[in-house]
Amino acid sequence: MKRCLPPSNVKYKKRRTVVALCLTLSLSLVDSAFPQSLGSTLERVEEDWVALLAEPESAITSPQIMNFISPVQSTSGIFGLVQVNHRGAPEFSGGGLQVQGWVGSSLNSSKNASRTDVLTQNSDAVRYTVAMQKVSRGIRIELLNGSSRTWGRFATTPVSVTVPVDEPSLEEYSPDFSVANTSVNLGAHRVDLLYLTTTRRTYSDGQTVTDTTDRVIHRYQLSIEDISLAEYEQNPEDYNIEITE
Repeated sequence: MKRCLPPSNVKYKKRRTVVALCLTLSLSLVDSAFPQSLGSTLERVEEDWVALLAEPESAITSPQIMNFISPVQSTSGIFGLVQVNHRGAPEFSGGGLQVQGWVGSSLNSSKNASRTDVLTQNSDAVRYTVAMQKVSRGIRIELLNGSSRTWGRFATTPVSVTVPVDEPSLEEYSPDFSVANTSVNLGAHRVDLLYLTTTRRTYSDGQTVTDTTDRVIHRYQLSIEDISLAEYEQNPEDYNIEITE
């Protein structure tokens, strides 16, 4: 739905949607922030996410969020997908959460969380952890430690799928991939803020290294100010809002 300001001789209200994509650390800086003991290997990665909601619309299951995580920083190889407020496999269902494991364009496996209802509470803070762990038979993708006003505590027991890999490794993991690919794929104007707040890496020698850098990937802001008819006519695209319900 597109809202356009109709032509008239009165002043217009300037409305702009600002979506901020902020990669707070480059790949090289991220890697240097995670020291690795000599001879140890990366065994597990955890990402803590926060979504601050404004006004969900339960009738259309909005908003919907998709979290990506990968051991190889690519959607052409192995990656995990966590769907929030919707479930895509084997067919679309509104509400709840689902964890999926992919190899390129092929869905390998999926599992639903026990909560299947639709987000309904205004001013909700949805918090959850997306994780990967190296296991003997592959890479395990997990959703755990969730909370929200609508769902209460969820995924207290991890919801997980495992993608088979002959020689599993997490050494190429970077939060940059997660930040670049995670998105509000429906109802972005219903999410005030979505960000990665903490990343933890656990190594084979027992060392856990924590990074508490906030990585904001989505911020919605509606700013209003008076503008003249002449300014509107010169740049009408700046004053129209594309809204995906």
